[in-house]
Amino acid sequence: MKSAGLLGALLAALAFLPLLGGFGYEAALLAGLLAPGFAATAAFWAGRPRRGAPGVESAAARTFELGPRTAEIGALHAGVVILVAALHDSIRGSCELWQGAVLVGLGPAFGALLGAVWGGTVAALLATILPAHLATKRGFILLAPLGPAATALFALGEFYFGPSIYAYDPFAGYFAGPLYDTIPFELQRLAVFRVGSALSLVAVWCVGRSLAWNPGEKPRLSVLRPRALGLGVACGLASAMHALFSPALGLATTEASLARELHGSVRRGVCLVRHSPWVAAEVAARVAFECEGHVRAHRKYFDLRGPGPTITVHLFASAEEKGRLMGARTTYLAKPWRREVFVQVAAFPHPVLGHELAHAVSAEFGVGPFRIAGAARGLLPDPGRIEGFAVAAAPNEEGDATEAEWARAMLDLGQLPPSRQLFTLGFLGAAAVKSYTSAGAFVGYLHGAYGPTAMKRWYRGEDLEKLTGRTWSELDRDYRAALASEHVSARVRALAEEIFSRPSIFGRSCPHAADRALERAHALCPISAREAEREVQRALELDPTRQDAEGMLPACYASAGDLAAASTRLARLGRSPAVSGREKVRALVSKADLAWIGGRSAEARQLYDEALRGALTGSEARAVSMKLWALDRPEPVASAVRRWLALGAPGGTDPAARLAPLFEWHEQGPDRGVAAYLLGLALIESDRARGRALLEAALESGELEPPFVVEAERRLLVAACLAGDRAELERRAAALEAQDEVPLQARRAPRLQDRCEVGAPP
Repeated sequence: MKSAGLLGALLAALAFLPLLGGFGYEAALLAGLLAPGFAATAAFWAGRPRRGAPGVESAAARTFELGPRTAEIGALHAGVVILVAALHDSIRGSCELWQGAVLVGLGPAFGALLGAVWGGTVAALLATILPAHLATKRGFILLAPLGPAATALFALGEFYFGPSIYAYDPFAGYFAGPLYDTIPFELQRLAVFRVGSALSLVAVWCVGRSLAWNPGEKPRLSVLRPRALGLGVACGLASAMHALFSPALGLATTEASLARELHGSVRRGVCLVRHSPWVAAEVAARVAFECEGHVRAHRKYFDLRGPGPTITVHLFASAEEKGRLMGARTTYLAKPWRREVFVQVAAFPHPVLGHELAHAVSAEFGVGPFRIAGAARGLLPDPGRIEGFAVAAAPNEEGDATEAEWARAMLDLGQLPPSRQLFTLGFLGAAAVKSYTSAGAFVGYLHGAYGPTAMKRWYRGEDLEKLTGRTWSELDRDYRAALASEHVSARVRALAEEIFSRPSIFGRSCPHAADRALERAHALCPISAREAEREVQRALELDPTRQDAEGMLPACYASAGDLAAASTRLARLGRSPAVSGREKVRALVSKADLAWIGGRSAEARQLYDEALRGALTGSEARAVSMKLWALDRPEPVASAVRRWLALGAPGGTDPAARLAPLFEWHEQGPDRGVAAYLLGLALIESDRARGRALLEAALESGELEPPFVVEAERRLLVAACLAGDRAELERRAAALEAQDEVPLQARRAPRLQDRCEVGAPP
């Protein structure tokens, strides 16, 4: 059949694009969008009435029954979907064969059967009800793909008007949500959804066999098979009940169903936090407080007047709860047109709350129904502008460099993308961290050079070249010249080379399957190191770009007490040409830890010194410096630091066992100030008052080296913010701004201080 052949050719051609071939999620979704329409059109064409055919011109009773040809057409198109996927995987290899095959079978293959039934049903209705001169019109073929299109539009409506981002569609199958999320197959929920689809199929088939239409002088319906009609009606009612209870079955999320799950609420200013019952009230109040500060800062950054409309923060207890209830498991999300953000609990300051709130605030100058930037009034989104504005308004406060400094490092390394490319679909061609950072740095430059008014007009859709009086090439040249004033250390440049050289999701093989294997490895690491290693090897087979995942294995074996196996894995990491330089440096640190535990202090010192010259993050470098300091200290200092920081040290995974030697050290000395520093960092989250007292004592002792002084001041600044202590807030911010050991923290302190001026959470 031509339709099936055309479908197969189209799917085979698209399979050459990354992620769109084989038994995988993206390929299943693509086939689900195409195959049902092809099947519906073919079934309609095969079943439509034709002039001169028996019964077309007669006044005899006509049945609605679908012929066997409809089932054949549906099965043929479903078979084409499965065959193309199987051929692709037989040539290129499969990511997750059985899970993927079930996903394709329950998704687009089942959808093709439904598409054929829809097309055949439309043809049967036209043949039985319409007059012959109308029923034979070829134009009615446009009704065939209308069913799949209508359900897709309904799913889009649920996405637009409701809180969820996932969807179960009778024709397309399963849509999981955000692009960068680790897509779960959700086969159990899809199977539950297909129960409703099967009931609908039985209902249509039985009702079609049971009824006949008499188009005589007195048109009437007649029942040919009462029992079949009863079964069909029962299945139809069951299918309707299945759809009605879809939120309870986990197949849909409505405002009402989400409100039942997130029934706690805290309001502060324009921020309304709806939270899970598993989230403590004080944590929700802290998020509301943080939200208020971010919104105020964003409105100032974008030069917006007044407090603005209410923004709702949906706060989940975990990524798993968020994924179950609204679809985005590991990806944080905002719906600007609804003034909503969706996040899970994290430490204060929340790592992404400000970013998502920037999306909600920018809706005030966004365009179209989605209140975002993009062509055709936002119907064709521009991810570069959307994400770049959010990154510029809410820069990362936890990394080792600002966005502009990362961009300068990329420029030095020859990895900085052309600015124009960032504001096209080329944004999706690089790894997310590279695209987000680059777009944010460029938008931040525009904000400083041309002001918020020009930025907002560009976001609304005005031409940037006209707004600035500069061509894109001139803007790019000016921007790169401005980056030359950014100072970047050798360590940050080395980190940038590691971070920004990673491929995008489209440049990886089996990314979702590999990420799921690594998630299982992390979960198994504390339980069984060998099982964790098997999952890591599985991930590497699926996606060789994840070689750095092997870096977790030494810690798994060390935690299990198998130091010999940990040493063997470290040696393998050091020899492997596929492992990144950053992981090799981390392996050096772990090797030094094992040498220290084994009593080989000289070897440990040499390895720590070598590691410090490598690409370590700021926190990693501080930890190594502390270990070097402790190597020659008397007891209980050396053993306390070793148990607290060294890989594989006894009691390393037990918080109480790790804290005990620190308390002993703090009581007995020497170097009580350093002990107070480590204890303060450990307790500042759970016991704020005691943690603050310890960190203050550490600073007063004069024992801390400058990097540790900066970290202590930063943590005290955060604690003062949460306590609403304005005098302490000003004192700590001033101390951070005055220091020149870590310039990045000096620049970040005023931003946090400004947000915290709204007062403390209740």
